[in-house]
Amino acid sequence: MSVIDEMSRFVLADPNVTASEIARRLGYAEEKSVYYWLQKSGFSGMREFKKSVLRRALPAPPRTEPPVARDGVGPGISLYMDSDLKTARTTLQSHLDGHLGHGSFGVLLTRADYQPLAGAGDVLIVDPGAPSFQGDLMWVSVRGRMHLVRQYGMSDQSMLYVDAAQPGSLIMPDFVSGKVVFILRKYA
Repeated sequence: MSVIDEMSRFVLADPNVTASEIARRLGYAEEKSVYYWLQKSGFSGMREFKKSVLRRALPAPPRTEPPVARDGVGPGISLYMDSDLKTARTTLQSHLDGHLGHGSFGVLLTRADYQPLAGAGDVLIVDPGAPSFQGDLMWVSVRGRMHLVRQYGMSDQSMLYVDAAQPGSLIMPDFVSGKVVFILRKYA
């Protein structure tokens, strides 16, 4: 378990926990070690970290290195250009890293609630910092359950959220986790 995961557990157990309490529980002599890990993970401070943990919007945990690809572009799934299927230009992970903002995460759908947009086994890639426009798909929480919705409106104050599975239903989200920027479909 990573240091950030441990810190998240402490915040979930006690949302009022301080940096010095977390440092003590982790065995650090000073609280600046906690801030080091927060900064390394892209958080500006304890307040932002706590909000992220309590919203359940932490970035995905770091992955272990996959095996090296055979064509020499590096570890991961090779990514080819549609005009040149002979030479891999990069990896899928590198492409995603270059197009996603900090804090992006994936959601593996286990239910077929959002057909035909997405179904069980599909992966939604959610970017909390991506700009959103009329009709964009958003990942939101409603009474503790996550939903896929479409967003309409001109500003944060007048946003309307429509259930993606039932377009006639308006939804009032507790919070918006971010914009769905990629959907990885499972075809099997």
